[in-house]
Amino acid sequence: MKNDTFNYKPLYRHYAQIIIEMPAKVAKLKKRATSMKREEFTSHEFILCLAQKYQADYIHALYYWRAKAPSEPFRMLHGILAQRLHHETLIRWIREVPDDLDIFDNPAPCAVWGRVP
Repeated sequence: MKNDTFNYKPLYRHYAQIIIEMPAKVAKLKKRATSMKREEFTSHEFILCLAQKYQADYIHALYYWRAKAPSEPFRMLHGILAQRLHHETLIRWIREVPDDLDIFDNPAPCAVWGRVP
């Protein structure tokens, strides 16, 4: 978002650690029946792990979006967090899935990622 002045660095600095823990952590958070390979994970799963492990930083960012976009703070924040994954060198984009379940179990488009060997 062009006029976004929030400092996301406290969340972004945790990306590498979460990526290292993915996707093994996903198996503990969610049981999924899917054709995805074990070394793959979705943006939704990444955000869920980030939010769970670094709750204070996540809530701080969510509170910012509560004021800025009161009808959809989760969607706005999650979009920014997901876009940042494109800049990470530890992972690679694999494909888009049209109807992955978000943290509210609503179908939404989402990227699938894999760790770089």
